[in-house]
Amino acid sequence: MSSASQTPDVSVIIVNWNGGELLNRCVQSVLECRERTSLEVLVVDNASQDGSARRVEKDFPDVHVIHNNENKGFAAANNQAIDLSKGRFVLLLNPDSTIPNDNLEIALRIMGEQPRTGCLGCKLVNEDGSLQTSCHNYPTPTRVWAARLGINRFLPSHFHLARLDISYDSPLKVEYVKGAYMFFRKEALNAIGGMDEQFFMYSEEADICRRLWNAGWEVLYDPSTTVTHYRARSSVQLPRFVTQARRYLSRYRFFLKYNQPIGAEVDRLFMGINLVALWLLDLIRGNRSGMKNSAGFLKAILTNKYPVGNWIGSPKS
Repeated sequence: MSSASQTPDVSVIIVNWNGGELLNRCVQSVLECRERTSLEVLVVDNASQDGSARRVEKDFPDVHVIHNNENKGFAAANNQAIDLSKGRFVLLLNPDSTIPNDNLEIALRIMGEQPRTGCLGCKLVNEDGSLQTSCHNYPTPTRVWAARLGINRFLPSHFHLARLDISYDSPLKVEYVKGAYMFFRKEALNAIGGMDEQFFMYSEEADICRRLWNAGWEVLYDPSTTVTHYRARSSVQLPRFVTQARRYLSRYRFFLKYNQPIGAEVDRLFMGINLVALWLLDLIRGNRSGMKNSAGFLKAILTNKYPVGNWIGSPKS
């Protein structure tokens, strides 16, 4: 079903950064849903260098591609497309994912049956079909450190970040769903104002789901449809400390936003001490690469600025 002559049911938004051939595969899988669902596709390209967005423009002329001159981050790029979207529902989909051709049809049915659901997540699987954790508890200093120390496995599920206490075979209301696939009611997105752009990358899905819950909406996981997620193929192009620092800083900002300042600062102190110890250990070993990673991570923590490219920048301070 073409969306050219009517308001689409679903606006599918894909934020890309050097997604390579996976981006084409992702877009193709979405367009194969057109026989069942009216839709539009918006790709926001965050200054990719691999030509992936240009290939989409060439191969799929119906797709609306937005080119940014810099990497604006995941939250800001999604907001760009949300502002332009026309659908009654909005799917935020990672470019390293593919969906079956009945996915959107099933998601629309579920949302029709669950009028208080603001965000829907589905079952995520790896390329080999094995299960990914699709549901999570909000990050807290206690949960994060329990995971870092490896003691969360001995603690009740309340102390876990990922929901490992469920079968993933039945629908369940959850604190938040993984950001690889988030199917929103546009009304709910408008009510809370989209994504918080202080989160350059990571924790934005926890934040937006928490704001939905706070505004009276619900977040639902439903395994009725399955999405293949190839797991952060863009992130592997970056130096290790960049990804680590982005994840850490987003959690730090999440702690501060939700009134956990003591836990946030204690977490920052212990992480800083740990990084200094790692730097000294790598100095003794003569591991220059390890020293660079620890120094880059530590600089991000001390300045509270996200790493951009190979060093430190501040898209949203």
